[in-house]
Formats: sequence, structure tokens, C-alpha cells
Amino acid sequence: MNKSITILTSEESFHNNYGAALQGYALYCTLQEMGLDPQIVRYEGGQFQDNACRYYLMRAKRRIRLLIQRIRPDKTEREIRSLTKEYAQEIRLRERLFMSFQNENMVFYNKHRMTWQQLKRDYPHTDYYICGSDQIWNPHFKGGRNDPGYFLQFAPKGAVKIAYAPSFGCNDLPIKAQKTIKDYLSSFDAISVRENIGVEIISKYTGFPAQVVLDPTLLRSPEQWREVANLPDGLPDHYILCYRFADSEQTKHKIDKISAMTGLPVVSLPLSVTSMRDENYQFVFNAGPREFIGLIDKAEIVCTDSFHATVFSILMKTPALVFLREEYGSGDSMNSRVYSLLENLDLKQLIVAPNREVDDTLIGQDIDFDRAHEMLDKLKTESQNFLKNALLHV
Repeated sequence: MNKSITILTSEESFHNNYGAALQGYALYCTLQEMGLDPQIVRYEGGQFQDNACRYYLMRAKRRIRLLIQRIRPDKTEREIRSLTKEYAQEIRLRERLFMSFQNENMVFYNKHRMTWQQLKRDYPHTDYYICGSDQIWNPHFKGGRNDPGYFLQFAPKGAVKIAYAPSFGCNDLPIKAQKTIKDYLSSFDAISVRENIGVEIISKYTGFPAQVVLDPTLLRSPEQWREVANLPDGLPDHYILCYRFADSEQTKHKIDKISAMTGLPVVSLPLSVTSMRDENYQFVFNAGPREFIGLIDKAEIVCTDSFHATVFSILMKTPALVFLREEYGSGDSMNSRVYSLLENLDLKQLIVAPNREVDDTLIGQDIDFDRAHEMLDKLKTESQNFLKNALLHV
């Protein structure tokens, strides 16, 4: 019988966040291919006590309504209600694609999401426990505190505990998080993080060693990802894919200019309601995690400020233009995680800084994806070795 392992990851975002769902799937598959029987805990971490899908849909409706009121002031109240309902229905249908992806490809410990108190009382009994990846250690998502569930504090005394590529999502810890970090990590058998800043934070507040490893999505080959990819219907033969979170007029202006210069239409994947303001773009709502991969794979150019859209552009060798999330500042980890990835793969020329002009040198630049993949293979081996050593030598 294979040894069992429990995964704590950002499962609460599996129903509407492409990066979260795909990194969770990648870690699950990696552990399974190592001969383990993985299971993922559905954990809400005390963020929301209500049904998470219902919460996000309610929030999306509010944002859609406010957005329509702002960008279409000519609409009557009745028309605004109709458009809000239409967009919300599209989002609900897309969430079904997310749910089918996770239910078809992963095994979960529990059906209904557990709070921290419930997890403490009814935790899974397995051979190993692992937490990661994504921003599960971001204290700003938890009122400035460290979430004990994501630090595996429910696991029994003496259990094997491993951290694989979690991110703090910040450059330093708030006071409340500083007070518990050493205690929470003291029982870990192996610690890795996704960014260099994570190593610095752990060293600063605990003195414990930590290793930088790849996001789980980068542990799988392009061929493996294409096996699960799908392409939505109704797309142009050639297109620019726009997938962005930050509400930036400057970024939109640059994407419009790229479209005009290349003659390519823009297909917008509006996970962020911000993207719905781009009325001259073709929206694609019927896109779950499979379609996210397919859209990036078949695009001529990807314009994004997303870490995981950047990851899949590199994996699929799709030319990408990576915009910084300007409101966070160049030193913030929302930008630094993209910087770290592109710097490690010698692809910093993909970054479109706020002062960078859109011209032929930007659009027609030569991207050495082959070299990037050679560098990626080396980093992948190091990351896989971390997991193997953590699991085999405890």
C-alpha cells in the first residue's frame, strides 16, 4: 500500500482562480507520481464561515453592478440589473468548469470546507503532511496573523511536516505574525518557499534554513499540461490573450496599441471583473482551468500581470508581455515573484515597465524559450530532489 499524504493548499480559491487550481493539481500529481496517495483538505482558514462559492458570487455581483454603473452611465436601472444578472450567470457557469476539473482530477479529504476549529477536531490521519504552494502564508489575508491550518498545526505530535513552495505574499511580516512564525515552523522536517524573500523572512524570524523551489505548475512538462488542456469555441484563428488583475488605463492603452500594430484582435479572459470594462475585447467566460491552458497555448501573444499566466506562457513558449501591477510598487512581492521567475530564466525582457514604450522592439523581440527551458529543467530537478529528500530521509 502506498503511503498517504495530506495537502493543505489554497483550495478555497479552486473554484474561481486559475493559478490556485492548477498549482494544487500540479502538486497533487507530482506527489502521486512519486508513489504517494495524496488528498487535499477543503479548508477555509476562518476567512468565510458561509459557503465560499456563494460569497464570491455575491461579491462579483456587487463589483459587476458598480462597474456597469461607472462605465455605462447611460444605462437605466433595469438595464443595469439585466447586465448584472447576465454576467453573474456567466461566472456561475464558469465556476462549474472549475468544480468539474477538481472533482475529476483530485481526491479530497472532506466534502464541505472545514474551519480551523473543525480541522483541529477532525484532522486526517496520514503518513505525511505538506503545505503549499501559492500565498497560503500571506498574513494579510488573515488579519495580520499566521493561519495555523496552513502551518499544519493540526497534525499530531511527531508527524512528518513539509512545506513546499508556499509564499508569504509580502516583504515582511506584521507584528502578530512575527510572534508565532518560529513556533509554527519549529516542528517542520523540511521547509521550502517560492521566492527569495521567503527565505529572508524565515531566516530573520526563526533562524531556520529554507530552500527556494519552483511553483508546482513548473514541475510538469508542456506535454503533460497539453493532455488536460481544452480550447473554448468561437475564438479567432489568431489572437492576443489579455488576462490581468490591476485596473490600469496605461496597461489597457498599451494592449490596444499592440493590437493595432499587429492587427490581432484581443480576447479577454475576465476572471477579474476589472477586465469587463474592455468593451472592445472579446470576452471568454466559458473557461475553466483546462481552457486557461488552451487559451495561452494557442495565443499569438499573452498580455498579463498574472504570475501563473506568465508561467504557462513560458511553458507553452507563447510570447508574453508581462505588465507590472503598478499600484503595488516595483518592490512589492506581487511584482517580485514575477521578477524572480523571469530573472532565473533569463527572460526579464518580457517585463513591460510603466515607462516602457510599445514599439517594434517590444513586439518583435526574440525570446529564447529553448534556453529558458534548459534552465527550467535544472531548477525542476533541484525542486524534485527537495521533495524526494524530504519524503525519503525523514
